[in-house]
Amino acid sequence: MRSAVLFASAAIAIVGFPIGTLAQTIQQIPATPSQLTVDIAEQPDCPLRLSLDAPPLRPPSFTVKLVNTGDKPIEAFVLIVDADRGKQIHTTIRPVKMIGTETSVFENAGIFKEGKFTLSIDYVEFADGTTWGADQFGRSKYINAYLTGRNLAITRLKDLLGGNIPDDFQKLLDAFGSYSLAEPANANRPDLSKRQTLQGYREVISMLRRSTKRTEEAQDLARKLELMENTLG
Repeated sequence: MRSAVLFASAAIAIVGFPIGTLAQTIQQIPATPSQLTVDIAEQPDCPLRLSLDAPPLRPPSFTVKLVNTGDKPIEAFVLIVDADRGKQIHTTIRPVKMIGTETSVFENAGIFKEGKFTLSIDYVEFADGTTWGADQFGRSKYINAYLTGRNLAITRLKDLLGGNIPDDFQKLLDAFGSYSLAEPANANRPDLSKRQTLQGYREVISMLRRSTKRTEEAQDLARKLELMENTLG
């Protein structure tokens, strides 16, 4: 197990996804500095390699780098943050074509102020549907629910457009749609899978509403998809 003693607290950011691989950075953004001990669990067969050797984006922050060690694009993963106060589970979904790099930020205020915590990967889902990991905390169901909703919205959009999605809209679908969720490991929310399905569905609607091309058509399609929300299946 690799360890480092660091001074930081308050929030995390994931940064950077090159095409064909997954390479992101988790950054601890400092608030009131206090001592932290960071361990990275040994997982030699994990398709994501974690390291503490990435340069900090904003000193005295620290960074942990995650790199895809294989040649299959990764669509989603579950990161475990095991702190003195308990485990936090971070589920990240990337149902997009990785063009260049992208940045996603999620906050975890209050958990990383002091003490020791350990990072590990619980579950990885590849773009071809294959998986790695025990899925100990069952977060794959959130991934599947989100992608089910997103794929349903895309199918309906295609139907509304007569079977083909124009390039202007397809580019937006390829550039948007990522999602992250952080919650305690012992969280028990039976309704959350349904919410993830709705979240995935609504992401396509939001994409259309952000469109700067074919604006009137995009807004009309967004309204039609919204009216079909009550029939998600």
